[in-house]
Amino acid sequence: RASGQHRRSGSRVRPSSDGGHRRSASRARRSLSISGLTRGPSGPADPLKEPRRSIGKRPEEFDLRARDSRNGHKFLKREKDLVREVPFAAPYAKSGVVLSSPASWSDFKVPGPLTLGHGQWWYLIAGQSIVAAVISGAINFGVGCATYNKYQPPTELRFWQWIPVPLAGDMGVTIIVQQIVSMIITSALVHHDLTDGPIGPLRRPWPPLMHLPSTPSPTGSWLGCRMSADVPDEKPLYMGKAEGQGKLKRYWWWLVRASLTGSERNDILAKGISWRQRCERILWTAVQGFILCLLTFPWFWPISIAIVAPIYEHRNLAGTWIPPIVKLLYGAIMALLTNPIMALLAMGAESSVRRAYPELDIWQPFGGEADYQAWLTEQHIAGDEVEIG
Repeated sequence: RASGQHRRSGSRVRPSSDGGHRRSASRARRSLSISGLTRGPSGPADPLKEPRRSIGKRPEEFDLRARDSRNGHKFLKREKDLVREVPFAAPYAKSGVVLSSPASWSDFKVPGPLTLGHGQWWYLIAGQSIVAAVISGAINFGVGCATYNKYQPPTELRFWQWIPVPLAGDMGVTIIVQQIVSMIITSALVHHDLTDGPIGPLRRPWPPLMHLPSTPSPTGSWLGCRMSADVPDEKPLYMGKAEGQGKLKRYWWWLVRASLTGSERNDILAKGISWRQRCERILWTAVQGFILCLLTFPWFWPISIAIVAPIYEHRNLAGTWIPPIVKLLYGAIMALLTNPIMALLAMGAESSVRRAYPELDIWQPFGGEADYQAWLTEQHIAGDEVEIG
């Protein structure tokens, strides 16, 4: 069992920084060059070249379906005869590393690689911002037409009036619905693109919240990354910032990490998971999207109302194109602001970063060296002389 949360291991780890990564990568590059493993432009590509695109998943990440107690014919068995082997939404066995020290404020800066030449920046600006804004705006415009265009004068359709439809209330509901749906779709597409597509993950986990517990109880929980059956009584899980604190604080800090970081639990298109695990991942991602909308609603809705209400609150909106156009702009601007964040959560997910950057110091106490050697093997490189930083 990967005991990535235990104090004995976690106490020796410190959050990584871009500088630490560059030192590790440069040492590895020097060793590769010395051993003659890297060549010129006509030879094999440097395996450490960023962004590290299309990094394949580890073999153990494809066995989650087989471990589902409800998979196949077992679905017909009674619940009491089945024991859940994998936590809710099927996290990977090596996920859930908890560090002993919090990150510095500088670590909250998006670590990259995001320069124009890498394609990462265009992916966020074009694909996850502009295209997302166009799609969200078009959908909201269509919903607005279907909702409001059927009302014609002399019907009264006011901005604040609840009957028949309040535009102000509709704008509030749109925040909730759009962010839940966007979180599900965006996370699924970005995780797919990280594995098979044109982009690579960030060079370290982001946001840097790995000092918070990944499981709400030191004895394990189906909501966390370790089941109780996988945690020995004599070796409880390390809780990071919540170590030694009460149940309420443990659950609170676990919720902060679970809701504000991306993970494989958002990868609903993944291969090797059962339909129940896929449905659990959809539910997990939807709840995460709802929590994110709770952070967006208190400022986005009031600002929007402050702009729109003085213009239209005294007008009869029935028979006009004003409501659909307001919804179009409202949905497009919200997607423009929130979709890139959702994409970055997936690109900075612990599992995504570990798969592409196994040489980072934070993984070393948790099987990082073995992962790095396996990664070099996948890249068809003999890594005997590679120095892991």
